[in-house]
Amino acid sequence: MTTAAALATIAPVTLVALPVEVQGMPYTQANWKALDRWLSASLSPEQYEFSPDGSQLAIETVEGDKDCIADEYWILQGTEGEFYPCLNTVVDRKYRIQAAS
Repeated sequence: MTTAAALATIAPVTLVALPVEVQGMPYTQANWKALDRWLSASLSPEQYEFSPDGSQLAIETVEGDKDCIADEYWILQGTEGEFYPCLNTVVDRKYRIQAAS
């Protein structure tokens, strides 16, 4: 079914997400400086900020500013280059981690 056809329906339809690959890095207290280097390659300093000890991260996303706590989130880079936090539990449920090549 196309989007145009779905717009003509009067009932909910089932949507199945397409498989896509995204880049990601777990945000931990131990690796926040490596995460900072990765983010700084694509984002300006105004778009994200770590607390002095690296335990918290505020990051600008397409859905607004998000606050993250180390050891609870991954930071993902989407297909359009955008960055966003994702809870560890969601990563475990929705993604398969591939070994680096």
